[in-house]
Amino acid sequence: MKDNINVNLSSCLVERTNVGSYEYINICTGETTKIDWSFIDWTFLSLIAILTIFLIIMVSLLIKELIRWDIE
Repeated sequence: MKDNINVNLSSCLVERTNVGSYEYINICTGETTKIDWSFIDWTFLSLIAILTIFLIIMVSLLIKELIRWDIE
């Protein structure tokens, strides 16, 4: 008599995101699949970085102006 084991394959998959790639790991078999980021992913990351730098600069200028108003 052979036992049939029903394995839900979605429970075997683990997704890991590294900078520059997505990594899918099948923990049931140990197989790893790496998919590199596309142009859209890199563009999105660049836009987030530029926006973050812009916000830091704007907040620091605002704080500088507020401090100057308190002194005068």
